[in-house]
Amino acid sequence: MVDLKEMEGLLQEIVGGKRLSASKLTKFQEMVMKSLKLDTKIVTMLYRTHKSLPKNQKVSSLYVFDALARAAKHQASKHSLAIKEIPSDKPGNAGTFLFKLEGILDGLIEDMIKVGTPEAMEKTRKVLDIWKKANTFPADVLSRLLQSVDQGGQGTSGDGASISTPPVISEVPPTQTSESQTPATLNTISPAILALLGSALSTDGTTGNTIQPIVPTNVSAPPLPAATAAPPSNNTLLDSSQLALLQQLTQQIQGQG
Repeated sequence: MVDLKEMEGLLQEIVGGKRLSASKLTKFQEMVMKSLKLDTKIVTMLYRTHKSLPKNQKVSSLYVFDALARAAKHQASKHSLAIKEIPSDKPGNAGTFLFKLEGILDGLIEDMIKVGTPEAMEKTRKVLDIWKKANTFPADVLSRLLQSVDQGGQGTSGDGASISTPPVISEVPPTQTSESQTPATLNTISPAILALLGSALSTDGTTGNTIQPIVPTNVSAPPLPAATAAPPSNNTLLDSSQLALLQQLTQQIQGQG
């Protein structure tokens, strides 16, 4: 069995070269096929290396995946190996290697789309077409990935429909207050009742506490400058205890009448 460090070193040489070396790629392919018992470690190494590469080396890495996938497919077909997962305590084979490669295809193609160059898109499409014709991976998986490439990554990682749009928050219209719900103010009280009220308009007849204007607690407004300060208004709102006092005085006036 080949040492994984040696295998990874050869992979770095292949993807880092100015041109893809056919001889080195063939050697690497043979090393991997002899080490498929370590299928999980090999796939992890391949994918980790691909993600770490600069954009100008991604196509060479894709070609490595292509060579290995087709070699594994040939071996799996030749020995009638099922392409499925097996217990982790069992050694891998060409079938399990293909199964694990299928598991990282979405990430691999997504990464190729992110490269964003015409060459990367063209090469990715060609590799997917080869895999589809050779039945290297399931047809439905490859058709979906081809569609993502043709749409420039929409549905995978592109700038299309896969990007969620923030929901539009509609403004809630202000609640309309009916006449029956309009709070009483000093301007709505008759002069006769105002005369009876006297100082009661400035204090609460029950508790003796000074009546404070109703101000929203979550709004902080700066004080008006002295030169432009607004004059006192008679639109002070009355609370429930004041309204009760007002009703009592009104009844007294009506009884006297």
